[in-house]
Amino acid sequence: MQISFFATEIDELEVWKLAFALPGMRVYEAAVHGDRPLREFFSAEEVREARAAEPYISLKLHPSLAGGAPVLDLTPRDDRNPPEPGNILLQQLIGPALINCTWYGWMRTSPKCLQNSVFSAWNPAGARSRSIYSDEYLDDVDWKMFTSTFRKLQRQIHNMAVAKIGSVRVLPDALRLLASDEIALWGWGENVTISSPHLLIKTTRLN
Repeated sequence: MQISFFATEIDELEVWKLAFALPGMRVYEAAVHGDRPLREFFSAEEVREARAAEPYISLKLHPSLAGGAPVLDLTPRDDRNPPEPGNILLQQLIGPALINCTWYGWMRTSPKCLQNSVFSAWNPAGARSRSIYSDEYLDDVDWKMFTSTFRKLQRQIHNMAVAKIGSVRVLPDALRLLASDEIALWGWGENVTISSPHLLIKTTRLN
């Protein structure tokens, strides 16, 4: 399952407000080097502050009411010894009921070109056929609730969108900056401007 959209920092804040409004939604730092505990975020404003300080921070969402609580995967610095304090190279949050958040943001080689952002998650069939997780762990997930929560977030982001490029939604502030020629959107090989034939601006409802 996937939600793909173009969002500026202003749009991002609104997306996080939608996510935090979903019942039981929790948001975590996805990975960290060393012994420092992974952070949990409790509001859209906290996420905004973290992203401003660390633009490439990796985040994951967990609809906790769906079960499948995430666990920490620890990589030791010296694999001859267990990953105990002082011997932890990397901590990663893993689990089948996590929603992965990828903010590609502004292109490093072209800072006025905005890339798409993506929320992605396992569906039940994919998790059972291709994931690393045990049947017992997968059975702990209420897949109906998990899928419903993901689809609700998808609908809300789609409803917020004011344009699209293919199936990728364009959120309001991104379109505003595009319309004023302040930015371009990454078009997977060709930058998209406001006059691009690939850009469909919303007049009633985007399918």
